[in-house]
Amino acid sequence: MKRGAKAQLFTLDLLLALVPLTIAIGISASAMSGVAIQMSDYTSWYSNNRMINDAMDVLIKTPGDPPDWNSTNAPSILGLANYSTTAGVGPYQLDSRKVGALNASIAGGTIFSVGIKSLLGNETFSYMNLSFLGASANTTNLSINFATGSRGSVLNIYASERLALLALSEISGMMEEVGHFATNATACCSNAGTRVYNETFFVAAGETTTYDFWLVGEWQSGPAVTNKYGINPDTGVTCDCTGEPNYINLGQPNLIIKEQVDGILTENTVNELMVRPKGNGEANYYIIKAPAGTPENMISPNLAGAKPVKVVLEVGR
Repeated sequence: MKRGAKAQLFTLDLLLALVPLTIAIGISASAMSGVAIQMSDYTSWYSNNRMINDAMDVLIKTPGDPPDWNSTNAPSILGLANYSTTAGVGPYQLDSRKVGALNASIAGGTIFSVGIKSLLGNETFSYMNLSFLGASANTTNLSINFATGSRGSVLNIYASERLALLALSEISGMMEEVGHFATNATACCSNAGTRVYNETFFVAAGETTTYDFWLVGEWQSGPAVTNKYGINPDTGVTCDCTGEPNYINLGQPNLIIKEQVDGILTENTVNELMVRPKGNGEANYYIIKAPAGTPENMISPNLAGAKPVKVVLEVGR
């Protein structure tokens, strides 16, 4: 064989050998590209989740700056933990007045939207949501929510959850218990076996328009009874056992009685609730003040006082 023919065969062999090598290099490059994309996705996911968890820790473990911020003195750093000059910071014990102020308007949005964005390093998230959900049998109907944007419009959601304590009765605009007594306590007066119990509470000007007032009776023990109640301006008389002015017959009660009483309240004065139970049944009675239009199933004395809540922070883009 001539030398030129041998060279041609060598060249052909080399070309044939390069084909699988080229394919292998292409596959490796594609695989490396996929790994790089996966690494980038994981890094982004890890970074966003660490950022939202850090933001949640600041929210529920610190009082913010200034620590006594409110709706008219917005914080430079958003935090919801209780703070007092004597007790210091109460991590996981949320200041309900701060929660109630989250919707207050400030430059650039609300305390919620501006504060959360700052905690997230001013990153752009088209959806942000902060929820406070009931975390006990007594607060199953509780849901307080602050949001910007739409959850359905984003592709990726990052979330963080914590448990904390929240005193619901102090939230501005939320439910408040303004009076409470039990019919197994000492009656304010009695006459010929008739017991009358009373509780006084103040109703400010305009509150019967912006709030609904409810009388809630919860049966405790003994036979079901027919109770009567009346609410009148407080005249200074301790109690009235001789008559039943403006009393309304509730009829045979269930385990829970709920009556909306806005129409018989007197604004800008102290009102007096009087309950006259007939029989030996015992019950607890509450006057509940709630924002106008609050659903009846949300009216409950169980939502007063510090209760465990699940705090959920979600962001997406």
